[in-house]
Amino acid sequence: MAQYPHDKLYAFSEVTEEDKQNFEKLRAKLRDAGLGMNITIHENMDYFIQQTKRLENNIDVPLNW
Repeated sequence: MAQYPHDKLYAFSEVTEEDKQNFEKLRAKLRDAGLGMNITIHENMDYFIQQTKRLENNIDVPLNW
């Protein structure tokens, strides 16, 4: 997300086909971990931590910029 402007209101960046594919892969990994849109959020913090650990294990590359 660092490639997108953050100092301009409503400025849009060009999204490549590779970007779209990466977003789709991320969405699938989020859903696999039980996170995402239209998914029930559990109030149990231990369950949430389990979800985030599962997501962390499924991400191929650390998200460091």
